[in-house]
Amino acid sequence: MEMNIDISGFLGTIMKPMMKMQMAGMGNQFLEKFKYYVEKGSPHPRKIKK
Repeated sequence: MEMNIDISGFLGTIMKPMMKMQMAGMGNQFLEKFKYYVEKGSPHPRKIKK
């Protein structure tokens, strides 16, 4: 899986490192929850709490 985000402009240059870390974390959580669902056939316990 690959995510591509184009951030431009002055504000984008400043925010790019923080956005990159945040998006990487979100992607990892998504994959973890999806893997759990595929293997177990039920939603991840964190998703059930929400």
